[in-house]
Amino acid sequence: MGQGDATVLRAGAATAVLVDTGPEPAPVLDCLSSLGIRRIPLLVLTHFHADHIGGVQEVIRRFRPDVVLVSPFDSPGPGADSVRREADGVGAILSQAEPGSSVVVGDVKWTTVSAVDMGDTAVGGDGQSEAENNSSVVAVVEVSGLRILLPGDAEPMGQQRALAEASRRGISLRTHVLKLPHHGSAHQEPRFFAASGASLGVVSAGLDNDYGHPAKAALDLAVRDGMAVARTDRDGAVAVSLVDGHLTVRRMGR
Repeated sequence: MGQGDATVLRAGAATAVLVDTGPEPAPVLDCLSSLGIRRIPLLVLTHFHADHIGGVQEVIRRFRPDVVLVSPFDSPGPGADSVRREADGVGAILSQAEPGSSVVVGDVKWTTVSAVDMGDTAVGGDGQSEAENNSSVVAVVEVSGLRILLPGDAEPMGQQRALAEASRRGISLRTHVLKLPHHGSAHQEPRFFAASGASLGVVSAGLDNDYGHPAKAALDLAVRDGMAVARTDRDGAVAVSLVDGHLTVRRMGR
């Protein structure tokens, strides 16, 4: 995906749940084609930053999802408006994620852990971007027994909120895989990593990106918690499955 995020959750032979679309459509469309995906009943957009929704127009027009699940914080406005327009154009239901809600699509069970409008914390500039990141939809997903914790770009405040929501609602964050929050930035909540108990951490980051992602601090934290790490900047696309109780990881190369 380059410096962005897109996660394909296989729901059936030709069906998937897609989480984010990356910064441009070509890589995610190629990925979906290589997997034989023809239907995406559920499209999840964790928040409205361009590196997560840049490919949304082509994805929605080609796959015509039934439901587009989004963050409750409609910012940046142009991104949120474009998603709404595209969803309306194909008759998709645009739904704001609600903590504690679950949906099953084929072999995929999606449970929203936290999703909150943190716009009241925004102060402009970097504060606005931080509020958008912390409004990311955070979810636990189960795919044929494989459990994955998907935190979008949640920073420490968003991760702390997810911990609190999970505790309050009795949602277990214990998973096989943690997608490192915010492309593996240096700003992480150690308790969130530890709560996952994951044996694999996956980082989605662009090669030689300008942000220094993934940061050494985030990688060290993952390793300290017992995770092996796969990273798209070096490994290319990463495919993960659970076979006879064993985690299988394929690094597709660049």
